[in-house]
Amino acid sequence: MTRRALLRALAATVSLAGCLSPTLPLPPPEAPLGVEDTGKAASEGSTETVWLVRGACSPGALVLVENEATGRIFGLEDDDADGRYSIGIDAVACDYATVWQIVGDTQSARTGFFVTPTQSGLADEAACAAP
Repeated sequence: MTRRALLRALAATVSLAGCLSPTLPLPPPEAPLGVEDTGKAASEGSTETVWLVRGACSPGALVLVENEATGRIFGLEDDDADGRYSIGIDAVACDYATVWQIVGDTQSARTGFFVTPTQSGLADEAACAAP
């Protein structure tokens, strides 16, 4: 086999392997950068308030947050593709919630967090710990 034929065969093998390599999974969003109680009642007579959950996501993703205590899911599409989301959810302090994202047909794993105010991006999870 000539050197040229060997290089072509090697190049074809490398190209073929590149086409068959699996795509990386969509990473889950990190824990929210901010969680803030707006002080607004979720609904009349409810003990829940609206909490604003903010964070980073893949540009253009559909971001979903589920309040695990109630099973309700809230979502928002990153229409401006800036890789940021801000979603209002109904919750009580210390509810556990999860956030995940969908891009195209690919769904990420979930990232969990407690619904508690954050300062400088850090949640005070001790406020939700049992005594």
